[in-house]
Amino acid sequence: MFLFKTRVILVIALGLAVFVACAPKKEVKKQPAPVTKKSELKVTKTTLTTGVKNRQPIDSVIVFPDSIGRVYCWTLIQGAKKPTVIKHIWHYGKREMAETSLEVKTPRYRTWSYKTILPHWKGDWRVWIVDSQGNLLGTASFKIK
Repeated sequence: MFLFKTRVILVIALGLAVFVACAPKKEVKKQPAPVTKKSELKVTKTTLTTGVKNRQPIDSVIVFPDSIGRVYCWTLIQGAKKPTVIKHIWHYGKREMAETSLEVKTPRYRTWSYKTILPHWKGDWRVWIVDSQGNLLGTASFKIK
C-alpha cells in the first residue's frame, strides 16, 4: 500500500511539473522610450521631493530611504498655448509601475504626481515626462536605498 501511494504521488508531481514547464510564460512587457519630437511644451524644472507645499517642492532629493512611503515628481511646464495634458510615467528598473495624467491649464504651470514606494522596491527609478502625443519632454532619476 505504501509503495502504491508513493507512486501515485510521484505521478501527480511529475504531471504537475510537466504542466508548469509547458505553460506559457508571462512576458514582462518592456516599454519603448517615448519619441522625442519638437513640442510646444518645455519642462523648465523637475524636482524629486518628499512633498509639495503651496505648489512648491519642499526639498530636492535623489536618494530616498526605503521607508520613504511616497516620492513626488514636481514639474514646471511652459509653452502651452491651450489646456493640454502631460504624463508622468514611473519606472522601476525595466518595469513601468505607474502612469499619471496631469492637466496643464496655463502657459506656465506647476504640477506633480507621486508614487507610493514599498520598502522592498530598492534600486533605480526614473520618471518620464511626456506630452499628449507621447513626446519625451524630460526625465528624472532617483534611487531607493
